[in-house]
Amino acid sequence: MYFVLSAALFAVNAIASAFGSGGASAVFGVFIGFIGLWPLFGFVRQRRYNPRWLWLAVFGITAIATLGVVTICLYVAVANLAITPLVVGLATLLWGTPYVFALHQYLFRSSHLWQ
Repeated sequence: MYFVLSAALFAVNAIASAFGSGGASAVFGVFIGFIGLWPLFGFVRQRRYNPRWLWLAVFGITAIATLGVVTICLYVAVANLAITPLVVGLATLLWGTPYVFALHQYLFRSSHLWQ
């Protein structure tokens, strides 16, 4: 179910980028979204997509970025006594944590794929 929701969110982002005026940053966002879906698809279908070091890099960047966004949102919420950054941080945490967990399972708990 999480993969389907991730794919739907990616499709909405890609369509919005195609019809929007985001330019190069929108294309980069779609590219990053596609790269993010690839190992998630590998985890769901139990398929190996080489090179493994690429998915290790995606895992590290995603984990650090998720933690960074949540930390920044928490800081802004406390500094400004605002609820909106807290909601954004919570949404990021709720959406990013299962993805990071799936990447971790794909890379470190699916040893039969990487033999």
